[in-house]
Amino acid sequence: MTGYADPQLGRIQPFTGETARDRIDIMFMQVAKSIRDPLARTIIAEAVRGCPERDDWCEVQAIYWAFRNHGRYTGDVRDIDTYQTLRRTWELGIYDCDDATICLMALLLSAGFRAGAKIIAQDGKTFNHVYAVVELPRTDLSKSNRRIVPLDATVPHAVPGWEAPADQRKAERVMWYSEGST
Repeated sequence: MTGYADPQLGRIQPFTGETARDRIDIMFMQVAKSIRDPLARTIIAEAVRGCPERDDWCEVQAIYWAFRNHGRYTGDVRDIDTYQTLRRTWELGIYDCDDATICLMALLLSAGFRAGAKIIAQDGKTFNHVYAVVELPRTDLSKSNRRIVPLDATVPHAVPGWEAPADQRKAERVMWYSEGST
């Protein structure tokens, strides 16, 4: 992958020509940095304070709304994709879909959930949007009751579980984060 990193700003700005997988790899690198940031634990602790113990759905919603209420969606910087760490996005209070995905994944992973990124293509060919997904519940080892919950923080009316209608997702793919994926 060709690009350059600005460690002070906590973002990577790739040059043109990267594939969807390359972009997800960059995002996962930022997630890896962010899940070890003490700020993640602070945000989670404050967010889930009112949730009953071991109530996964309450915790996911609380984390989602803590993120949404802290900042606002601004879209991409013109002609540049930035991939900010959790800390940088939290400091700025603004985010695009890449940054929202990085932050939500980092928070969910830090809280012990399985999280990933879902990319979608409205035309069925070019992936043009990404958002976080979480697998619930986190304690059912049989996987028989598991469900994937979308967490798109870029749409004003979205709530945890909402995603664009199927006719706007002509192609889609979920990529799960794991320690070895970066």
